[in-house]
Parts: sequence; C-alpha cells; structure tokens
Amino acid sequence: MSLKALSNGFLAFWCFVAAFPIIWIAVMSFKTPVDAFDSNPVRVIFGPHTRANIG
Repeated sequence: MSLKALSNGFLAFWCFVAAFPIIWIAVMSFKTPVDAFDSNPVRVIFGPHTRANIG
C-alpha cells in the first residue's frame, strides 16, 4: 500500500514538473514586457504593471 502511495505521489510531482514550462509560458503571455523581463523575480510573478493596465 505505501509503495502505491509513494508511486502515485511521485507521478503527481513529475506531472507538475513536466507541465511547469507550459504553465509558465501561458502565464507570461498575459503579462506586459515590463513585468515579464523585470530583474526582480517578485515583480515577474505578481506583475504590478500588468495589474495597473488591466484595471
């Protein structure tokens, strides 16, 4: 039973790792270039300029 749970957990983790680049590209496609290429990683993730332009 624990081997099955461990195997399922590893599979779920690996699916996330494999899908991360696609998710990252999808999220970055909605950001403005100012946020997408910022040197501060917090600004890249939260995108203050993009949020200001939306609302």
